[in-house]
Amino acid sequence: MPICDVCLASFSPLPEKQCEVCGQPLAGLTASEGQPLLCPVCTNKTYAFDRARSFATYEGALVRAILLLKFEQMAPLGTWFAQRLEELVQREPDLLAADAVVPVPLHRQRERERGYNQAALIAKPLAKRLKLPS
Repeated sequence: MPICDVCLASFSPLPEKQCEVCGQPLAGLTASEGQPLLCPVCTNKTYAFDRARSFATYEGALVRAILLLKFEQMAPLGTWFAQRLEELVQREPDLLAADAVVPVPLHRQRERERGYNQAALIAKPLAKRLKLPS
């Protein structure tokens, strides 16, 4: 693994209070009775998806790990992230309303330059772990 266990363990988990749509941390906000807890952006319903979740806060060692995956083709990191996303699904089983796991397509020119799609390095092992087609 290109990142030590101490760095991997340093990723800041997201707080429990998150936007029910995008998963953005919502410190200090509360929902009205019977209303979903939404961030200001999702209150305006500007996203084209129903729900998104993240593994950890995008900062520090996590940013470096993502950059290694994105630009250095560190496949072991893709598998590691797939395991963390599987754990997320296990904690919130209603997240898994999917028929397949597919990577976000990369522009053809960018994929030619890199020689791979970094999203596929996560999507393939995640699909296998969740027993879904990829």
